[in-house]
Amino acid sequence: MFKEDIEKSSGKREGVIDRSARLLEDPFFTQTMAGILEMQGYLEDALIIYKVLYRSFPDSETIKAGVVRLEERARDIINKNKKKAGARS
Repeated sequence: MFKEDIEKSSGKREGVIDRSARLLEDPFFTQTMAGILEMQGYLEDALIIYKVLYRSFPDSETIKAGVVRLEERARDIINKNKKKAGARS
């Protein structure tokens, strides 16, 4: 969903600053949308939004907490998947 937007550009990869500025213009890149996506299980999309918002609002403890929470959940999922893969071998 949003991953394609982040990777799209006119034939070359954009820098983080350029991408963030463009993505912030998207009316759906809000803390509310990130929370909705997180609740619906779209963790990667929610994390992307939180990270983009955090670059613009680094003093927001709520946005920072969202980034930290989702990064921890991602690590937990990766670790569970590694354990499952190891158990199958």
